[in-house]
Amino acid sequence: MRGGVVRRTVLVLGLLALGARGAAEDWDARVVLLERRGRFAEALPLADEPTARELRARSERFEAALAQAQQLAEPGARALALGEALALAPESERVRDALASLPEAPDPWPLTRETDRTGKPMLVYAAGDAAVLALVPEGECKIGWASAEALPEEQPERTIVVGAFYIDRYEVSNRRYARFVAATRHVPPPHWRGKAEPPHELLDHPVVWVSYDDALAYALWARHRLPTELEWEKAARGADGRTFPWGEAPPDERLAEINRLYAAETAPVASHPLGASPFGCLDMCGNAAEWTSDTYAPYRYATLVDARAAAVPPPGALFKVVRGGAFIDIAELGRATFRSFQKPEVKAALYGFRVARDP
Repeated sequence: MRGGVVRRTVLVLGLLALGARGAAEDWDARVVLLERRGRFAEALPLADEPTARELRARSERFEAALAQAQQLAEPGARALALGEALALAPESERVRDALASLPEAPDPWPLTRETDRTGKPMLVYAAGDAAVLALVPEGECKIGWASAEALPEEQPERTIVVGAFYIDRYEVSNRRYARFVAATRHVPPPHWRGKAEPPHELLDHPVVWVSYDDALAYALWARHRLPTELEWEKAARGADGRTFPWGEAPPDERLAEINRLYAAETAPVASHPLGASPFGCLDMCGNAAEWTSDTYAPYRYATLVDARAAAVPPPGALFKVVRGGAFIDIAELGRATFRSFQKPEVKAALYGFRVARDP
């Protein structure tokens, strides 16, 4: 294992996308949630017979992997067995507790911090995946949009305090994602044409055709995390609550890769420096829509003005928040307040991500 990093590597090896069997009914969504958490016995009574047969087979493999891990003394071998279990249930508390009991390994990828004249950290360079992360200091910011043009799921507007964090200045590129694939043997995106490396002409484009689970696996491998929805919005809007990362002017080809209905693909990351957010983050409007760590729900800190008009998933369904709009979206969907959602196992040409990190 690279650098002897046992605990983090197994999370990567285990976080594989589950088969798409999204739910339109509450009970079916509950089955998906329980399956991802490794609670197969609770899921079985809720499933139809074909699904139940699959769940029983998955449960047997899950328990066998856990049992094998308990019998292994060497931490690396035990980690690999736990990785097999985590692939079957990415959110299993039993597996994560077992991983937490493994011996800690030193971080082989130290961070390089750049400070301002007062010694305050401003940027972090992460050697492991070549990330450049900008500091977003703790403070108040506006979340949501009070405009008459706002969609119901963007309302209400509130001023809240978000703690300090670091966030990627750039969307994760194919070049960076290739490091992860090479180190972990993770399944490459389909547009890499069956190879472990991306097409040369796409090296510096944002990686797309990745699911939420793929994005989370990358983040854990690189010792980062995915940004929360509120962190993402603060990094995009700054403290003044602007509509777009650069201000109030509508997007154009100088500012963002968006409204390209007939475009075949994304643009290289950092192609639009004039569209930077107040914290220097690029492509927060357009290019690839970005996974966040949050499960979608109406804003929890207030009641929607008109909940009936909001595109709210079924209660209990597992949808992840997607932010930023994609290159083929209309310009209005590139607002920093626009909220979308998708099933965590979905992969498409629209979806990419950036990473975050605690200070």
